[in-house]
Amino acid sequence: MCMYKELKNLYRFSLIVIKDFINKIFLSNILLIMPYQIKKVGKKYKLYNLHKKVFVNKEFNSRESAISAGKNYMKYRKEKPVLVGNKILNKNKI
Repeated sequence: MCMYKELKNLYRFSLIVIKDFINKIFLSNILLIMPYQIKKVGKKYKLYNLHKKVFVNKEFNSRESAISAGKNYMKYRKEKPVLVGNKILNKNKI
């Protein structure tokens, strides 16, 4: 009987741990904010994703077009973009 209770408690604990792990992964993907920095690479402008530490796979001819594209990317994810210097940040996270 004692062994049964121990196994039952271990099973409950493992389910709680697994559930917490899945929730963290799921929420981290949903709440992922994507701030961008505009960088000049050669004669073109690129958006640098500050969260993932990689460049966006698109080159822009002007700084203004890179800014508007970064703002549109953020609006698509229901974020509120704000331009601060050469960075596009989320207004809710400033």
